[in-house]
Amino acid sequence: MSSHKIAPSRSLPSENTKRHFFGYFNSSNPITDALMQEEGSKEITRINYANIKADHFVAAVAELQERYDNDLKLLEGMIQEDQSLPYDQVVPKLEEISRPLVILQNIIELYVTVKKDPSLFESAHEANSMVQLSHKYSTIIRDKLLEIERSLDDDKDEEAKRVVAHLLRQQRLNGTYNLNNDDIANDPSAMQDQIKDIEDRLGKVRYKFLKKSALTMEENGQAASPQELLQMMYELVALQQHLAKVLGFESLGAYSLEKHNTIVKDVNEITRLHEEFSKDTVATFSSDEFQSQFLDLVSKESSFVNMKDYLELESVMKGLFDLSKKLFSIEIVEDEKGANGWHRDVRLFHIYEEGVINEEAIGSFYFDPYQRLQKDMGCFAMSIEHIRKPSSKPLIAISMDINPPMWEDSVQTMDVQNVTNLFHEFGHSLQHLLGDVKLGAYSGAQLIEEDASEVISQFMEYWLFEGGMLQSISSHIESGEPLPLEAVNLIQQQRKATKANELLHRLFLGQLEVELNTTFDPHGDDSIISLQRKLAEKYCPHHLPPKGNIDPLIQIFQSNASGRSTQQYRYLFSELISADAFDAFLDNDGQILEDKVLRSRGMEFRKHFLNGGSKRS
Repeated sequence: MSSHKIAPSRSLPSENTKRHFFGYFNSSNPITDALMQEEGSKEITRINYANIKADHFVAAVAELQERYDNDLKLLEGMIQEDQSLPYDQVVPKLEEISRPLVILQNIIELYVTVKKDPSLFESAHEANSMVQLSHKYSTIIRDKLLEIERSLDDDKDEEAKRVVAHLLRQQRLNGTYNLNNDDIANDPSAMQDQIKDIEDRLGKVRYKFLKKSALTMEENGQAASPQELLQMMYELVALQQHLAKVLGFESLGAYSLEKHNTIVKDVNEITRLHEEFSKDTVATFSSDEFQSQFLDLVSKESSFVNMKDYLELESVMKGLFDLSKKLFSIEIVEDEKGANGWHRDVRLFHIYEEGVINEEAIGSFYFDPYQRLQKDMGCFAMSIEHIRKPSSKPLIAISMDINPPMWEDSVQTMDVQNVTNLFHEFGHSLQHLLGDVKLGAYSGAQLIEEDASEVISQFMEYWLFEGGMLQSISSHIESGEPLPLEAVNLIQQQRKATKANELLHRLFLGQLEVELNTTFDPHGDDSIISLQRKLAEKYCPHHLPPKGNIDPLIQIFQSNASGRSTQQYRYLFSELISADAFDAFLDNDGQILEDKVLRSRGMEFRKHFLNGGSKRS
């Protein structure tokens, strides 16, 4: 009998699926060709993303899962045979055996956003449901982690302590380990069976909601009706609240804060944050006078200059890369050999320590700049491969939604929002690429406290609008002249006004999510619609959702269904920290520090905010 519990929300491949890829392993699969390599192989095969097809996902999971299961059993056997095995012989091995499946999950998540295709979506969903990272449920692994946790030195083993804390948090949230319930610790099977049932139901509703949601896709040319989506919302709230209660949490909000390892530990603190920010700001920024000024500022753009004629993609990227070099002493070089990406527009860049570009890169990123019909709207930075010292370097994907040029040889222009998005997403990428940790899958930037996850991205945005950056990266496509100072001033004024409106929207969404996840009773008399209306009137009285419009609720439930719950407040929380961080680069007169001091301050920032991965700064 197996000593570890199979992940509750997973399923084995069907007989049809088995027949579908039976014998497929004899064919070339770009995923398994790369991920099945032995640790330390001399000839390293990289994943050729251009050759990945929908069928490869299911076949890859089957092969990688079998190897993972066998390796996990061997590791558990070693632990049982030798109770004295230290951290270095357990946790790195655990990361090594689970790494291929984790990378595959990242690739699946990437592909369903950049290559929207019904057959690929179905294949990806099936493949993802087959992944079973059973170490998260293993009582043998749990007991060993608890033993290791007690043996680690607080001062000498900082990363190790973070790693073990992360792995034990996963165990707690899966019902295997609970600080306050000895019955769960001794025999977690009953708890896990209950969790499995809830998560199976949750998974089906989440999948249906994401598929039906008007913000995700349309079926047969028509979006799902609000009534259909509302029914799923009630079911999701009820199931998620039930799951939180089963795991011993007071509310879904409290469960979410633990799951995301947030800095804020009490949901009531989020409400107090919203209340504090709403003082005076709601009355001021929602007033007719302010909104009139805001609309006037926005309308000035088209009558002043054509901003896009001054902002060209290559010039903007050069400015961003030069800034990164000045702040963090890194050099960014494009791979001229070809990206082998998922689309012909995808480009590949490598990051080096300044002055040593002939040596090995410290990380790489794919850059997918343009909108496509088969690609989700919006921008994101996503980790594909985490750092693992000394054998593996981090690999990131940055996806943008810039309108593509009309002709192959046309100059690619951008609007101000495109540029802002690029600086923002590049900030996220720096967290992954510059993390100086041993086991990135367990201690990388993706595990930073969720409510601090926007700090670096918002910090990079500040550089775009301060210190002459806009003028330095701008160049008229015909005259070569930089953006006029009057235009820069207008952009800065527009940004401030837009930020004020964003603040009210963040307060509204943040508190709506908090109340949905704490005090709202899906079986009570008050409706979700009335809750949305009440909080909109409180925080956004100038911009109430029209009757029948549930877009704010859809936004929250989409985020929840994608894995983020009670986290809308993170943008506001991170904004506070990023503003303080940027202030450290200004002198007493509010001007950017001179270059020598700036570089020193930048390296200090890199050490404390970027190198530590998931370390709390």
